[in-house]
Amino acid sequence: MTEVYYMLAECKWGSGDIAGAAELINIVRKRNFTAGVDPDPVTIADLDKYRFLDDWSIEFLGEGRRRTYLIRWDAFATEAW
Repeated sequence: MTEVYYMLAECKWGSGDIAGAAELINIVRKRNFTAGVDPDPVTIADLDKYRFLDDWSIEFLGEGRRRTYLIRWDAFATEAW
């Protein structure tokens, strides 16, 4: 279910609906915090390519798919990780 939220958020972000993308990511993130209060929620101002990739990597840390996301975002060989 989480991956569906993130994929939909990515689609929204790509189409210019930054607020919609941030909302979907925050829905997923809030489950990780006491009483659902996220100390660093995703906002319209900070949702860029790098925040998106960071959140993908945090959420799917054990999945071993980081390389796939970086390639899809054209960041695998072009960014300094």
